[in-house]
Amino acid sequence: MAGENIAVSAQGAQEIKTLADALPESVEIVTEAAQNLGDVFDQNKGVLGPHTSDIENIIETVKTTQAKGQTAVVKVSANLQKVSAKITQIIQKNISAGGGNATP
Repeated sequence: MAGENIAVSAQGAQEIKTLADALPESVEIVTEAAQNLGDVFDQNKGVLGPHTSDIENIIETVKTTQAKGQTAVVKVSANLQKVSAKITQIIQKNISAGGGNATP
């Protein structure tokens, strides 16, 4: 791949931006699911039997992992937004300069 020219496109920039925009929404869905899991556990922990503490530990692991993942996804989303903006900027410069390597 070294030395190859890769054309950038407005469509590619938009696809990256779309992904970046969707990631926080996905995190919100996972956050809500983790919260719902905890709520259901809390409502039923009196009838879960001898494995209640094991289940509680699993739920805490899910919540902790989800929180760490949320932080990472927010960073990835922000970085994808920057990449999309850079691609768009390259395209605009190339169009302004009359170049032909970037495709709108």
